[in-house]
Amino acid sequence: MLAFFLVEILTRLMFPMFDPTGNLVFENKSGFVQLEHKNSYRRQSKNSGDYNVSVYSNSFGFRDNDEPNGFNEDTIFAIGDSFTFGWGVEESQRFSDLLQKKLETQLIINVAMPTDIIGYQAIVKYLRDNDIEIKNSIIGICMENDIVNYYSDIKDKNDEIGNSFIHELKILGHKYSATYIFLTTAIHKSNILNKLFRKIGLINENLQYDPLPDQSAVNDSIRALKELRLLIKNDPLIIIIPSRDLWNKEKSKKAFAIHVSFLALLESNGFNYLDLREPLERNNDPLKYFFKNDPHWNSSGHELVAEEIFLYLQS
Repeated sequence: MLAFFLVEILTRLMFPMFDPTGNLVFENKSGFVQLEHKNSYRRQSKNSGDYNVSVYSNSFGFRDNDEPNGFNEDTIFAIGDSFTFGWGVEESQRFSDLLQKKLETQLIINVAMPTDIIGYQAIVKYLRDNDIEIKNSIIGICMENDIVNYYSDIKDKNDEIGNSFIHELKILGHKYSATYIFLTTAIHKSNILNKLFRKIGLINENLQYDPLPDQSAVNDSIRALKELRLLIKNDPLIIIIPSRDLWNKEKSKKAFAIHVSFLALLESNGFNYLDLREPLERNNDPLKYFFKNDPHWNSSGHELVAEEIFLYLQS
């Protein structure tokens, strides 16, 4: 243990760029997720080198330079998970900020956090407790991790924050250890070590994800969305963030069936929605809109999504 602390101290002294102090940290208060830091900046980086960006938190713990209580009748609130949050891109590069520029006079406040539909309900309730009632909203629904068994089988629910032992160790390492960040960065930059760690399962392929949801998860997710809709004054626009499994040959058939089933239930329950599958597939290379070693959209992906939402709203 002493040796580890000595190595950690030496790593911080010799390689200050790997010091985790100032890294992005989330806090979860009984299902309500927010940024741990307030009115300040933190860094969000990937040890593979895919991104290294700044993240500002306002006084409410959301990633937006505008405060939620500065809203007006026309303000649109962007709700969702890490995609809507803008994981891995600068605040100015994410689709909600790009969309606001296109709309010119309409303010968009981003209150997204890496959580799920029940977590989105917690966000809306938190805002209501602070005398902020959402009238207009865009809700990003990620088909990879928002479609889960919220009610029928809570034991199978996969939270985006992660609850596996290895995943928790990775979070702790990135949060507290310069040695961990240094070693994982070195592994990602070494072709031999990278291949070895992928082979033993400690580095996931970009198309490797949790098991596909079943129909009961689809039904539960619609129910959770209906409950969320009741908390918002006007009908929200649901943005469908497709699962990368649509482009995984081994899983594409089932992923497509789940995708279509979810859309059908949205329609039958009167939801307004925009499906991003076809726009992403338009140039026959949907994965170019994602980071190479991370499951989130890169800046090109956010540009595409902002344009698609703008065209939808104009029509």
